[in-house]
Amino acid sequence: FRRRLTRASQVVNSDSSRLLKKDIPMIKRFRQRGITIIELMATLAVVGVMVAFGLTSFLENRARQQVTTALSGLDTVRDAAQKWAASERLTPDTGWIAQGQTVSLDLLGGIATLERAQHLDPASLTLTNTDSILTLSVVLKDVHSKINGQRIGLRGAIQGDSSIRWICVTQVPSSHYAFLPARCHNDLANANPNTVVIAE
Repeated sequence: FRRRLTRASQVVNSDSSRLLKKDIPMIKRFRQRGITIIELMATLAVVGVMVAFGLTSFLENRARQQVTTALSGLDTVRDAAQKWAASERLTPDTGWIAQGQTVSLDLLGGIATLERAQHLDPASLTLTNTDSILTLSVVLKDVHSKINGQRIGLRGAIQGDSSIRWICVTQVPSSHYAFLPARCHNDLANANPNTVVIAE
């Protein structure tokens, strides 16, 4: 019995050593296929670039949504101005004056109309009136750092049928137009640059 056990042990040891010898080249090949430091650094660099582009795109999209929200608040004042112009039958000749009364913030509801608006400073609402051109603007806040504190607004020109043609106007520099909503892009691209810039 002892001889059989010893022989069986020798056979097992012999088979194990043969298997280990066969596995050694495979282990070496596996080690040779491992990731080098250079490959790891290159992968991390690519991932970093992708994350940077993705973050930039995300911040731009969020800023556009916030500016859109701010303009939506200003639309309330715009609608009041349009309604007043239609009721008084204003024309390019009369300008924004009806029965001796000139359009004003108080006439259009004032700052109170913007109390619930977001991403703008209600107290910054201004109205300028030049002949048949009316400009409403507010200061942006709580948006992207590159456009915080800049003015954005709507400029309306009285048409012959008492309707108002509105365009988007802004103090935001052209290099940051990517942060503005689509509704402003056509106006800013097609209009005379002097008509879409709010004087500081």
